[in-house]
Amino acid sequence: MSSDNTLSITPSSAIESANYNPKTKDLLIDFGKSQYTFAQVEPEVIESLIEADSAGSYYHANIKGKYSSVREVSI
Repeated sequence: MSSDNTLSITPSSAIESANYNPKTKDLLIDFGKSQYTFAQVEPEVIESLIEADSAGSYYHANIKGKYSSVREVSI
C-alpha cells in the first residue's frame, strides 16, 4: 500500500481504483461511474483484496453486502 492510501490492486473491469484509511478502516472503491465507502473493513480483507487475482471477483465475494456502505456524491 502506498503512503497516500491508494491500494495496488490487480486491474479489474469493475474497479478503477481503491483507497484505504487504516485509522478509520474505511475502504473507498471507485467503480468509474460511482464511488462507495465501506466502513470497518479489516486490514486482512484489504491484504486479500490486494493479493487477489481479480479485485472485482474478490469484491463481489467478500466485500459487497458484507460491510456498511455509502455511495459518495460527486460535487
